Amino acid sequence: MNKHVGYDILFYLVIPLLNWNYGGDLMGDYYDILLSTIPGFLYTIYRFIEQRQINLTGVFVISTLLISTMVDILSPDAETMLWNQVYLGYAFASVFLISMLIKKPLALYLAVDFAYLQGYKRKNSMELFKTKEIFILYQLL
Repeated sequence: MNKHVGYDILFYLVIPLLNWNYGGDLMGDYYDILLSTIPGFLYTIYRFIEQRQINLTGVFVISTLLISTMVDILSPDAETMLWNQVYLGYAFASVFLISMLIKKPLALYLAVDFAYLQGYKRKNSMELFKTKEIFILYQLL
């Protein structure tokens, strides 16, 4: 098992959840959501500098959190915020669809990151997942 799994769980899950559960009453939901993204964002930058490779899952999680938060903050009222989240959902789905159409499904790259967290090398996982039988499943996923 990769030695960084504990740190990944800490910065991407535990700290944001603790902040959300115990910081929301003090700051309010908007600022709490914004503050929850900071540890994961900084950790993603640190890991990129340390390993010289991008952890796509971390970038994906942090960017979707930041984009969703910015859409919420920039929405003038609750109804507009809900509609903007619907449109944002369509945009995210479009990104996944386009990735499948250009034969580079995001699900495959997220799976490679997951396998890396379990101790498998990215190159080996990518070669395995790109075999014809498995790649078709990622296209369908």
